[in-house]
Amino acid sequence: MNNPFRSPAWRAACLSALMVLVAGCTKKLPGLPTTYPVTGKVTVAGDKSSEGLVIGFKCLETESYNGSARVKPDGTYSAGAFPTAAGLVPGEYEIWLEQSAAVAGVLADKYKKTETSGLRLTVKAEENKFDIPLD
Repeated sequence: MNNPFRSPAWRAACLSALMVLVAGCTKKLPGLPTTYPVTGKVTVAGDKSSEGLVIGFKCLETESYNGSARVKPDGTYSAGAFPTAAGLVPGEYEIWLEQSAAVAGVLADKYKKTETSGLRLTVKAEENKFDIPLD
């Protein structure tokens, strides 16, 4: 006697139903939030070079949206929060800076912590220009 549940058509139908069920029940990963360009120029008193400084952007709303930027030879920077998307998520940010051994002595200690830097930025849903003058 032929068992209809052993036929290739029945197996294919069951497999298709299972795939639809699994696809409908799996949690889809959300995409990255929209980011907007944040650029500017870092200038240091006494015409010292700011090349090599790293800028940290601490997002006050969501820590996972923190960003950073490396200062280029001409003093300009472009911030990013994610490896695959330039820019920062809109919101409030506190800013600190770091220096490497190559640029030691350029940065005053107050700029090395968000609590003492005095630097804040509101990123809006548009192009954002934020120049950073350092003493």
